[in-house]
Amino acid sequence: MYNNIIAQESNDYSSIILKLLGDHLAEVCVQYLYEYIGQELWIYVPNENLSIKDLLSIKYQDIRLVAEAIEIEVTESLAMQPSSAVSGLYIVHPE
Repeated sequence: MYNNIIAQESNDYSSIILKLLGDHLAEVCVQYLYEYIGQELWIYVPNENLSIKDLLSIKYQDIRLVAEAIEIEVTESLAMQPSSAVSGLYIVHPE
């Protein structure tokens, strides 16, 4: 809503910054939920303590969906298209 007001005022810089902030906030929330669910709620990765380098290298101990199957594209800069495309599907089995 606020982004639409900024766009109507032709303030491109503020619009880009607001979208960027939204994208990063969504990514941080997803990472937090992944760690909380995996380590606290269902405890399927209790000892996983990934460094920033490991997180960026995508060294997770789980299965991720194939992007092509859900029509999400990852760009060369590792951004997801469409913008703010963040989702999670958690399927857990005790074994």
